[in-house]
Amino acid sequence: MKTTKTLVFILLFSIPLSAQVKIDYSDPEEVAEKFLEYFYKGQWFDAAKYCGASDCQKQIEIMMTKMALDDVTQEEGKCVATVDSVKIDDSKIKGTIYFTKKCSASDKGEKKKLNIIKVDDKWLVEYVFKRDKYL
Repeated sequence: MKTTKTLVFILLFSIPLSAQVKIDYSDPEEVAEKFLEYFYKGQWFDAAKYCGASDCQKQIEIMMTKMALDDVTQEEGKCVATVDSVKIDDSKIKGTIYFTKKCSASDKGEKKKLNIIKVDDKWLVEYVFKRDKYL
């Protein structure tokens, strides 16, 4: 139990502080790429900056704790996501990002999708952590 608490502490507080990356929030693909990049690097608090769901920061914390307990972070850290396409609905405020997740060079990839929403003039990922379901 002490090891698990130590791991969660390390994950929460050893994330390096990096300079703010400038991105074009009017481009849903660019926002999704940045979110997925940080998500699969294990930099979930950086990923949360591109998240438009309510309580995203809290959801990221819950996910980090769950992943630490399940010991899945090592595999996820090797994964890379490539955006395949972006579909924006007729309202121009919601859309879907289709991407491929690969975790090794020999991996053919797993097709996945991510919702995106326009909040004010910014496109943000509408990621909601669901128990036992990671991107």
